[in-house]
Amino acid sequence: MIAGFYLIDEADFPSDNLSWAAPFEAGPVIDRIKEKGGSWGDAAIDLQHYADFFEIFEVLADMPDYFRECAIAGSPGAALTNTPGSWRLGYFDAAIVPHLLGVLQIERDTIEAKAEAIGEDAAHFMLVFEEALEEAKSRQLALAITHD
Repeated sequence: MIAGFYLIDEADFPSDNLSWAAPFEAGPVIDRIKEKGGSWGDAAIDLQHYADFFEIFEVLADMPDYFRECAIAGSPGAALTNTPGSWRLGYFDAAIVPHLLGVLQIERDTIEAKAEAIGEDAAHFMLVFEEALEEAKSRQLALAITHD
């Protein structure tokens, strides 16, 4: 799959008015992310490697299923939470971005070694993900990852 990184101003996705997400399907939400978000780049990665990469964070943070859930089934304002369907969209709100980046920076050697063990695609993904997190943090933005 191709993971597309988008920097998101959460003001464009108000959680008090989810009309932008109607009818609460992935297509319109992803379309809005691509329209309103700033494209940061992309990285090719196997879907299983993608899930395995985020499992590294879960183990280090002792937060089972949290990061994979955000990375595979996240959405702005949790608009798609509990919505049936097979949609894949990663979303890390602006409040979690500094924490993710902190874990990545503190545990960089461990994460890098584990990503390399997963595969070359995961190691490359880690670099692009880190750059996107750095930019999102510096601008106080959220980070969305589309799965094409």
